[in-house]
Amino acid sequence: MRIDFGNLLPEPDPEIPFVLTKGWNMWSSPLTMTNAFYASDLAAKIGPTVVKISRLNTATGKYEAFVPGVTTPRSALDFQILYGVGYYIVVRSDTYFTLTGTLHPSSSLDLAKGWNIVGYTTLAPMKASDLVSHVSGCKVYKVSYLDSATGKYYAYVPGVSSPDKDFVISSGRAYFVVTNAIGTLGLGT
Repeated sequence: MRIDFGNLLPEPDPEIPFVLTKGWNMWSSPLTMTNAFYASDLAAKIGPTVVKISRLNTATGKYEAFVPGVTTPRSALDFQILYGVGYYIVVRSDTYFTLTGTLHPSSSLDLAKGWNIVGYTTLAPMKASDLVSHVSGCKVYKVSYLDSATGKYYAYVPGVSSPDKDFVISSGRAYFVVTNAIGTLGLGT
């Protein structure tokens, strides 16, 4: 195993470990779960340190949040955790947890016009410029992420950012992808 941006990355395996840093984290899972998997299920896997799990509803442009102990499990705010989608997770302290599911050799995610929070679904890291090259049907204005260790956002703007701003995209982290139209993000291993 190796650590890549706070994520422990094993060889392809149906059980993946994740590390969350105290505070805000942009997270995604490269696994699909056998059964429907909701924010309440993810909160249970993370444990008592989780404060809330949020998602961007691209249809409404608004954030929705599941708060353990406040939100009723399987209610409208207990949304399903989907493969290829990114989430904000807030934790009280550094946390380690594992998920078991299925790895896929490729994925396709529909992108809305404007802001999207996407999950990176492969285990091998790539650069932000490479991620942009996997988007079709639209122009990518920006790819950005929250570095939970520093609390800072970093961005790559195609055609504008210098090569030193072309950061590594890795499994377990989520990214903002801002587009000018509806498109598709297609990834393969």
